[in-house]
Amino acid sequence: MLDDEVSTAAPARDEAATMRAQPARVLVLDEDPGGAPVAEVIEVLERAGMTVEVHEPTHRAEGGLLPLEALRYDIVVMRPAAPASTSTLTRPPLEDVEIGRLRIDTRRRMVIVDGAGVRMSAREFTLLHYLASYPDV
Repeated sequence: MLDDEVSTAAPARDEAATMRAQPARVLVLDEDPGGAPVAEVIEVLERAGMTVEVHEPTHRAEGGLLPLEALRYDIVVMRPAAPASTSTLTRPPLEDVEIGRLRIDTRRRMVIVDGAGVRMSAREFTLLHYLASYPDV
């Protein structure tokens, strides 16, 4: 380039050097940041040179959405919500189904058509039972 020419190109930046110069900003969303294992995670992040801020989570009360402030951070760490109770995880017992010539005996896990047993896999039995349970759909 000659001395009298003007360059319009932006100077090249070393993005890796820029990233190393600025520590990663981490947002930790937790009700009890002093409790295990969150305290250990915070300690490891800080030892790695990251800037860590802790806030009480509001996203669970707001329909699961993260707060807009989370966009200002490079990393967001949060503890998953525990299920309310284990009783909601259990399935209700299956009920026998009879439709025309078809009978599904859930206690013995048998399918009977015209009085004769029909052999099928566990997956086939479960699918047939599900479909037969909702005949009008």
